Amino acid sequence: LTTPKGEYEARCVVNAAGPWAARFLEDMEISLHVGKKSINSPNIRLVKGSHIIVPKFYDGAQCYILQISDGRIIFTIPYEGKFTLIGTTDVDYDGDIYRAQISDEEIKYLCKEVARHFKSAPTPEDVVASYSGVRPLLVEGKTQKSKASKASRDYKLVKQTIKGAPLLTVYGGKLTTYRVLAQQVLEKLGHRRPWTDQQSLPGGDFMHEDLANKGFDDFARSMQNKLKNIDENLTEETILRLCRAYGDRLPQIMDMLGRHLGDGVFEGEIKYLCRSEWARTMEDILYRRSKLYLHISDKTKKEIEKILTKELDKI
Repeated sequence: LTTPKGEYEARCVVNAAGPWAARFLEDMEISLHVGKKSINSPNIRLVKGSHIIVPKFYDGAQCYILQISDGRIIFTIPYEGKFTLIGTTDVDYDGDIYRAQISDEEIKYLCKEVARHFKSAPTPEDVVASYSGVRPLLVEGKTQKSKASKASRDYKLVKQTIKGAPLLTVYGGKLTTYRVLAQQVLEKLGHRRPWTDQQSLPGGDFMHEDLANKGFDDFARSMQNKLKNIDENLTEETILRLCRAYGDRLPQIMDMLGRHLGDGVFEGEIKYLCRSEWARTMEDILYRRSKLYLHISDKTKKEIEKILTKELDKI
């Protein structure tokens, strides 16, 4: 496999590039001399889904699923303490996948539908942030001509042999079924022993005997008791945020806690994100690895950028 940064050898390649999966294969055809006819690629329909974030507009920790006027459903979810997340939309998309973003029409659509269910509903002017993603949906039968919301959320796994090694491409799929999908990928590659349903997610091994607790709540309480006197800036709110974000990997951050950068963010958290979660840009840290952009000041962002720069110099 040739990349701009060199050559690598692997016993297999799993193409799980989502909406970029077909493009990945097109690029591979050139370097691996794979004829188009040898790739059994299903048709994919690209559908954009967008969400908005607004100030919290109802009390309680409950989520709501709303049946809306066009027959779809949308949801409202308490988000990051002070906000509510509203989503999602279904819009066919043929633009640059890297630049997908919410439209004014989508914002108005979500606000209008929420207003049908809540007395104190947000307006487009209340939106503090948004994000969008592009779903690669399987095209089956007349799906291409139907509403985007009717397109299948199923997935298909296509395996082929390239230079004696398996190349497996994942078409479709979604977050809520990814663990089953992952197990099926392993089975197609010859790993017959199921294990993913028993494996904790990174940071989620709260039943580990070394932690001496029975779940997240016990873990959070133990961390509150252990960390509350280390630094005055380690407030209960900050400790809970760190517990939620990093789980049983939090001790790694505490081992290199360092200086308080402001707004409950410490030097050790930024170092951890760079060293263990491959953060390379401010966007990685503030948006992709966390939701800190909703909570911190410009002054804190500048302090974070200083630590990031130092860490990148070491890589």
